Amino acid sequence: MNAQQSTPDQLEGLVPSSDPEVTVVRTGITDSRVEWFRAGEEVDSFIIRTNRFDLVVDTMGTPEMFAQVATLAPLRQSLPTIVVTTHADYDHYWGNAYFASTKYLWIASEHTPARVNGQQVELNQMNRATDGRFGSVVLGEPHIGISTATVLDGGDLQIHLLPTPGHTPDHLAVHIPQLRLILAGDTAERPLPELWDSHSLRSLRASLKILHGLDATVVIPSHGGTTDPAILTDNLEILSEIETRVASGESLDDLARHPLPQKQAFYSHCLQRAVTAVQEES
Repeated sequence: MNAQQSTPDQLEGLVPSSDPEVTVVRTGITDSRVEWFRAGEEVDSFIIRTNRFDLVVDTMGTPEMFAQVATLAPLRQSLPTIVVTTHADYDHYWGNAYFASTKYLWIASEHTPARVNGQQVELNQMNRATDGRFGSVVLGEPHIGISTATVLDGGDLQIHLLPTPGHTPDHLAVHIPQLRLILAGDTAERPLPELWDSHSLRSLRASLKILHGLDATVVIPSHGGTTDPAILTDNLEILSEIETRVASGESLDDLARHPLPQKQAFYSHCLQRAVTAVQEES
């Protein structure tokens, strides 16, 4: 979810006014080294346990929320902690302040610092819109920014970090080949991912194709609660259908009535962005 592109009066209803309760998701992953956590309908995050380190994928929206994660699944003090941020939307990394007094390694895209450096205004707006929910958030910059596919060798597991721009310029996905698992972040979403801007359609399409080509059997987006790898095909197909209809002047009415009522407003927003991007590409 990209609250950065919303004005303050739009934040009400888009951003929860208090931290959702964090729970453990116990279905969909059979390997015990991957632990899955959900903060209501806001976001999911993960801890991957390797022989050499604990890898945290996204820290949710506040330090208090990640503290809930750490209570449910304490990090091992005998091993290093690595935090990977899929992208610098508030709900994916503002919980990093949980680690402010501890040693950890924070990895994100090379494009993340540019986003982080401009977020103080957003943080102030979010605090006003939620009566101070984000008061303990402290913004900071990643220790390492990557520009190409990067492998973290955990000994028993190889963790591949893949630049997958489109939803945002700084997006990364996580691929674990041994488990045929992809943590897609916001690159994949049901029924349609949100585009960063009208110039991002080509990037998003390319990123989805990269992930689709990995032939994973489990694909988990940060929002939506599915493990079905068909989400990648579905997202590519709906983008293709939008392009076809826009090019031919056909109606998009039935796409706009997609049967997902709990996300209807957000889906309409994503659909409009995709339509605008297709029109500008033509």
